[in-house]
Amino acid sequence: MSNIYYSIKNGVTNLIKWFPVIWKDRDYDNAYLYKLLWKKLQNMANMQRREGHSTNSEEIAEQIEYAANLAHRLWKNNYFDETLNKYDYYTKYPDTDANEIMHIDNQPNEHGNYDVTWSTNETQLKLFRQCGKEADDLFEEEHKQLFDYMKRYSKSWWD
Repeated sequence: MSNIYYSIKNGVTNLIKWFPVIWKDRDYDNAYLYKLLWKKLQNMANMQRREGHSTNSEEIAEQIEYAANLAHRLWKNNYFDETLNKYDYYTKYPDTDANEIMHIDNQPNEHGNYDVTWSTNETQLKLFRQCGKEADDLFEEEHKQLFDYMKRYSKSWWD
């Protein structure tokens, strides 16, 4: 009887805990995958801290939390803004909307060229593209880091 009670209680708790995440889940963007992974890893780290019976539960929780932080960064995907801020892009070009440049940079003009020099100078455009490349590289690096880390440690994340 207590097993049924535990199953129902645990199931209802999971429904409540996961409802907001699942409700907002979409199948068209990898960001939602990282959000689900982040939530699961957070739950696992919290459980290790609260109820862990292993002598190294705190260490396991820290490992899981490290992976959760990487998943969170991938989910939020703020690498481009971080890189723009790193190079003081908005200080150097305060009247520029990076989203507008990105949109223009991805659209051909009437001659079929991807020319955005009409709204930005060459130095600005070069920095903008450098930031974009650096942001893409950082995303790829942290993506690899997360899954390599999970491959190495996740088999020991149990209580």
